[in-house]
Amino acid sequence: MRVRVGVAALFLALALAGFAAAQGTTSRLVGQVTDATGAVLPGVTVTLTNDGTGVSFATVTTGAGAYVFEALPSGSYSVKFELQGFKTFLSQGNRVVVGQPTSVDAQLSPGELAETVQVTGRTEVVQTTNSGNLGSVVDQKTLEAFPLVSGGGRGRNPSTWC
Repeated sequence: MRVRVGVAALFLALALAGFAAAQGTTSRLVGQVTDATGAVLPGVTVTLTNDGTGVSFATVTTGAGAYVFEALPSGSYSVKFELQGFKTFLSQGNRVVVGQPTSVDAQLSPGELAETVQVTGRTEVVQTTNSGNLGSVVDQKTLEAFPLVSGGGRGRNPSTWC
């Protein structure tokens, strides 16, 4: 009889140990992200921050707009949702309790697109150091060698040509 009681106590201890191990020390946070029309949004960056420690984790929503954060310790968390073309959505004070999954869904509103245009200008450089390529000076002898202008009697004096 004592052997049966000992074996039963051993089985009971093992069963309770297995039940206690199944309790775990973490939980998970799940959710889905949609737009204002209810359509799912894939590719949303979801950032989870532990309010107490400041530790952050990030993931991206699937094609079904879903996301999951596994093995989270209990505590208070902030969840930020970001996608280009939509306003950022922030959910704060989300309590995660061990063994109880927490769900945080988000609905993103359309936002303004931010676009940056960079214009690069370029100016042409004027050569100012070598004047030899710019031209030459006409001396008096060359000027006197110009042919006479016919008509009007203007002659060789350039000041009378105008």
